[in-house]
Amino acid sequence: MYPRHTIRLVDGVLVVDGTGDAVELWSALRAFFLERRPYAWANSGMRYPETSTLEVLEACTVFDRELARAPRDAIGLETEAVHWLRATRRAELLARGHQIDDPYPDNEGFWLRDTKRLVVYLAIARDLPTRAQMIKELVERSRRSS
Repeated sequence: MYPRHTIRLVDGVLVVDGTGDAVELWSALRAFFLERRPYAWANSGMRYPETSTLEVLEACTVFDRELARAPRDAIGLETEAVHWLRATRRAELLARGHQIDDPYPDNEGFWLRDTKRLVVYLAIARDLPTRAQMIKELVERSRRSS
């Protein structure tokens, strides 16, 4: 299988191109950084990269774009958007007071909680019913049971 995402640094800036779902993107980004950075092991047994503060903020921008591509009327979008907004705000707050090349203070949380939650949602969002579909189904059920 060939990579569906091209990830590279151009003049020190993270550039991500390609296609695929959000989980593939997350996996590709994680692999990109695991090849270039030290890593740590979570209690779950999963490795995560010790990315820099700048790299985490750049990754937030990449995942912001993925969230913007989600179907606007998918069930649960608002909830996941709020979770992601909180995660990006936390990333920005944790980045304050650190140099851009310093290790990000919560790599484990960023890679194995915040981004992972977002990409799992985004991977299924296209298959979730819309609000309109849910309302229509509820109305039809109501009519059938009357």
